[in-house]
Amino acid sequence: EARRRKQARRAALRGLVAWTPRRAYSRRTREQRVAIVMVIASIVALTLLLFDSWTVRVAIFALTLLATPVVSTAVLGRSNR
Repeated sequence: EARRRKQARRAALRGLVAWTPRRAYSRRTREQRVAIVMVIASIVALTLLLFDSWTVRVAIFALTLLATPVVSTAVLGRSNR
């Protein structure tokens, strides 16, 4: 009886509460996230070493941040773990 009431209560709450993801990075494994961060850090470091103009540096930083989701999805796919 108590189990049935608990299941009914959960079913009722499921309809009221919006679904939220439990983790922000649920689609990527830890290794994939680390690889993405390391590539971005490498691009930033090379940009700082190779270019003296802040205009070029900022442009490359912005391009890197904008292109990261597209390139990571294209290379790694849309994995669901």
